[in-house]
Amino acid sequence: MASNIFHLTYNSYPEAARGWVDGVYYPRVEKVQSLVDADLKAGNSYYTIKSRVWKETEETGFGIFQYEETTAINYELENGNYQLTIKFTNPTDKPYKAGIKVNNIMKISDIEIGAEEQEETLTVCIVNGLLSLKIIPECISETYEDASYANVYVKDINIMKLPLMKPGDKPVIYLVSDSTVQSYDKNFYPQTGWGEVLIQYFQKDKSKEFISPRPKVYETEDIIIDNRAIGGRSSKSFLEEGRLDSILKNIRENDYVFIQFGHNDAYKARPNRYVSDEDFSKYLQYYIDGILQRKAICVLVTPVARRDFDEKGKFKISFNQYREVMLKLSKEQNIPLLDLGKATTEYLDTVGPEESKKLFLWASPGEYPEGKFAEGVEDDTHLHRRGAIAFAGILAKLIKEYDKDNRLDYLKNAISII
Repeated sequence: MASNIFHLTYNSYPEAARGWVDGVYYPRVEKVQSLVDADLKAGNSYYTIKSRVWKETEETGFGIFQYEETTAINYELENGNYQLTIKFTNPTDKPYKAGIKVNNIMKISDIEIGAEEQEETLTVCIVNGLLSLKIIPECISETYEDASYANVYVKDINIMKLPLMKPGDKPVIYLVSDSTVQSYDKNFYPQTGWGEVLIQYFQKDKSKEFISPRPKVYETEDIIIDNRAIGGRSSKSFLEEGRLDSILKNIRENDYVFIQFGHNDAYKARPNRYVSDEDFSKYLQYYIDGILQRKAICVLVTPVARRDFDEKGKFKISFNQYREVMLKLSKEQNIPLLDLGKATTEYLDTVGPEESKKLFLWASPGEYPEGKFAEGVEDDTHLHRRGAIAFAGILAKLIKEYDKDNRLDYLKNAISII
């Protein structure tokens, strides 16, 4: 099948989901069985992979899970990026559709294979020494009971290690986070993520403002900021959707990845997002390992503050349980950390509960007559453009003050004003 040594497992989900327990949803658990001396060829020049695929949606409608009972092809590889080429064939008289999943991340879907052999080539990013490949049919049932088996046919699989990406002309700062960081279309104005305005602190020309159109990649003569943050994502869902892979595929030596999660990880009512404190550490470790393996610089950023205060008007550090995990990982593994959660909370204490409304997404009906908030909004999580600029400035100050080592020195020198 390929020059690399592989072994086969049969992956299944024989038991129903546990469901909701103490406010947390538990999906089906994958059962993995080794296949000894299994021969998918069965005397043919191609491999027949039989699978059945179905989805289950828990009763609130917010948790959607796809399950595959299939044979997984597993390769033990050195960590790094690889070019994976799969050659499909079709011994039947009807076309069929297939998808390719690597380490439980859907990489390519809706591949149609007709009468001719067909190749699909993709880049896969190995972080934990394993490439677990599932090649599954595109026939997804809505329930376990309705799921039927279908075949895909594979002529060959080839894997080629790709070289490490050398440093670019200038480093890229990748921002990995949620809606408090992301860049928005102008229809969302004045909602702004701090990642959208961080570039202002690296600009020598202060007259330039990125408002309309609002890009997601920003560049000065010294750096590039690539804002990959997207609303509603947690450390878990960002990874499972392949968004980290898209960064690891392109990241170069000496690039930076700023990671801020916690807002959605804490949301138990959304099963596809929720991450316990213990699992948060495991997910972050995967990010850290993948980034460091590619000789880039990982920077942990604690969750930015919400407008959350006690009866005396004292602001609370938001999602502190996740912040504590970041602090622990930073200390144990010497990972640069910017304590944005603590710093923005302290800043809000100087502003006060009432004035802080101006920093968050509060607007009266008609104040912004065009766009999403024409009827007004009262939001203590997301930022008004004023708040995004203020919080990005606080982050720039934290970069400037970082003195544990020299890993952020390039960025410190590139910041033009605080």
